[in-house]
Amino acid sequence: MQGEVPEAGGITTNSQLFTELLRVLTSSLTILADKPEETPTTCLMALWHKAAGVEVSAATAGNMPMPPLSPEGEQALRGLVDARLSGRPLAYLTGRQQFMGIDFISSPQAVIPRKDTEPLVRAVIKYLEKISPESRKQLIIDIFTGSGNVPLSLAKLAPGPRYFGSDISPDAINLAERNANHLQLQSACTFFCGDLFAPFDSLEFRGQADIVTGAPPFISSSKVPRMPAEISQHEPVLAFDAGPFGVSLFLRLVADAPIFLKRGGLLFFEVGLGQADWILKRIANDSRYGNPQTFSDDKGDVRAVAAERK
Repeated sequence: MQGEVPEAGGITTNSQLFTELLRVLTSSLTILADKPEETPTTCLMALWHKAAGVEVSAATAGNMPMPPLSPEGEQALRGLVDARLSGRPLAYLTGRQQFMGIDFISSPQAVIPRKDTEPLVRAVIKYLEKISPESRKQLIIDIFTGSGNVPLSLAKLAPGPRYFGSDISPDAINLAERNANHLQLQSACTFFCGDLFAPFDSLEFRGQADIVTGAPPFISSSKVPRMPAEISQHEPVLAFDAGPFGVSLFLRLVADAPIFLKRGGLLFFEVGLGQADWILKRIANDSRYGNPQTFSDDKGDVRAVAAERK
């Protein structure tokens, strides 16, 4: 695919356009470390599909044949490339981001799903795989659900439990519900708008959850403005800002989860780089928890923590 673009339906798109724009992206595009699926090539391929009227993520576009572009499509593609070079995130331009091998709808309504969150989901799936699909009757709550990528990927890859998600942002909940419809998982996952566990403060949920998951914001307030402009100027600040020390939402999650977990239930949550040791000490000092575990990414960095409700 490097430079070869098909011709079809009398509409010609030649390799010169692909080569030209790939050269521009290769020389000028800044790619953040938290978007490893994006390269100049996959970026161009995803934008090419968007210009042709097809919304796919960079990861998916890299494995698809290139569609032909009309002259109007070529003009649209140039505009998309310019927008990407101006710093607009690729996922917001294409409307898609892959997470756990699934293409989610992505928009500025919520933070873009990151691969850093995948160790959390894989850990929960590994736990659920010990239970036969016929016996999976668990109640699972996801806090800070954002676009719904955590509970929806779990619902698709580990079906059976009743999945619920909450987020303080109405925009995020709207996007999560759109993703549920997009993935045809409306009956498997229900979303509520509210602060952490507030939507679940009832007898239906108190002491009834088998698993609580969460990917809390973990950046201190003072560092948020210093994040790359592609993040700080385009993605919702609520998804990153975790207070003066970057741990306030961890503290609330750890403090409140036992109210909703069954005895023997598990809390799984994402952590930032270098935060695991402090969080494990905090859990060790809480008599309601036991059996702490950690889960690492492909680089060996701890990116998720779990603990059992005693």
